[in-house]
Amino acid sequence: MTQFDRRTVIAGALAGSIIGAEDARAQSPRVPLIATEEAYATPEFMAALDAGPPGMTQAEKTYTALLRGGAGAGASELNRKLCNIDARLAEMDANGVDMHLLSVTIPGPQAFPPKEGARVARSLNDGLAAIIRAHPTRFAGLAAIAPQDPEASVAEIERARKDLALNGVIINSHSFGEYLDEPKFRPILAALEAQDMPLYLHPRSPSQAMIGPYENYGLSGALWGYGADGSMHLLRMIFGGVFDEFPRLKVVLGHMGEGIPYYFMRVDNRYRNLMARGGEKLGLKPLKQLPSQYFKSNIYITTSGTFSHQVLAYCLEILGAERILFAIDYPYERSEEAVRFIRSATLSQIDAERICFRNAQTLFRIKNPVLPKS
Repeated sequence: MTQFDRRTVIAGALAGSIIGAEDARAQSPRVPLIATEEAYATPEFMAALDAGPPGMTQAEKTYTALLRGGAGAGASELNRKLCNIDARLAEMDANGVDMHLLSVTIPGPQAFPPKEGARVARSLNDGLAAIIRAHPTRFAGLAAIAPQDPEASVAEIERARKDLALNGVIINSHSFGEYLDEPKFRPILAALEAQDMPLYLHPRSPSQAMIGPYENYGLSGALWGYGADGSMHLLRMIFGGVFDEFPRLKVVLGHMGEGIPYYFMRVDNRYRNLMARGGEKLGLKPLKQLPSQYFKSNIYITTSGTFSHQVLAYCLEILGAERILFAIDYPYERSEEAVRFIRSATLSQIDAERICFRNAQTLFRIKNPVLPKS
C-alpha cells in the first residue's frame, strides 16, 4: 500500500467529495476503466423470473418488479439495458468505460429448483461466452452456478474455466436460505480454489428466515437489506473458517465491502474478547487470523454504487489500493456518476491504475483489453 499521511488523505477526500468537482489530480495518460460488477440478463431469463420461481422471496419479487416497471421481458428501460448488448456498448462508449465484467443479475440460477437451476446456469454461461467471443476487448465474464446443486456447480466451475475461458464465478448470496459456510458447499469452495476462479459474492434480499424486520419501508432491497445480507454472508464465511480451510480462495465483495471495513476494529475486538471468555460456547471457532485480516489475504472490495471520495479515502487507508476495484453496478447505478467519481478522486497515478484496471486484470486474468504499457 502506498503510504499516506492520514490528514492528507482525508483532506484530499474532502476537497473532492462532491461528484463532478474539478479533478484534484489529473490521471494522465487516461487510465482505462474495467468495471467489475455489471449485471446482464437475457429476455428468456427475465421471463423465467417473471414466472416467480420458488427461490425468490416475495420481497424480491415485489422489489424487482418495481425496478423493472412491471412484468414482461421487455417491460422497462432496465430490462433493455440488462439484455441489449448494443445499448450497453453505446453507454460504455459515451462514458469512457473500456470493459464490463459481466455477471447475471440477481437472483440468478439460485431462484430455481436444483436441476433447473443447473440447466439455467449452463445456458447463461454459454450465452455469456458467446458475447465475449463477439466482443473480446469489451467484455469479460463471471460464470453463474446453482449452489443448490453442489455436484453440478463443481462441474460447471470446471467447464467455465477450461472450456469457456470465463474469468470467475458469481454467486448471489444465499441459495434457498443456505449460505456458503455450510458443509454441503465445501466442494464448491474447493473447486473455486482449485480452478483459481475468484468468487464475486453479490448480495440479494435477506433470506426468508431473516426478512421480517426488513419488509417495511423498502428496507429489503438495495436501500439496506442487500448490504445486511451480503455482509452477514461474508462474516459467516470468515467465522466459519472457510478461508483457513481454503487459504487461496479469493472473494470479491461490492459496495465498498458492504459496510464491513467500518467495523474492523469492533469485530476484531469482540472476537478477541469473546474467545478469551470461552466464545466456543457461542459457536465461535479459533481462527488463524483476526477477522479483518482476511481482507488483506483473501478478500477484495469494489466501488459499486458507493461513489464517495471520503469512503474511498478510508478504504484506501485501511486496505490499500491493491484490494479495491472499480465497479459501476450497471444498470442499477448510473455510469456517468461512477466515472465522474473515479476520475475526480485524489489518487496517485499508480493507485488510479490499480483501482481502475490493473487489479481486475490480474485477479480475473483479463488479457484482451488494449491497455497502456506499464
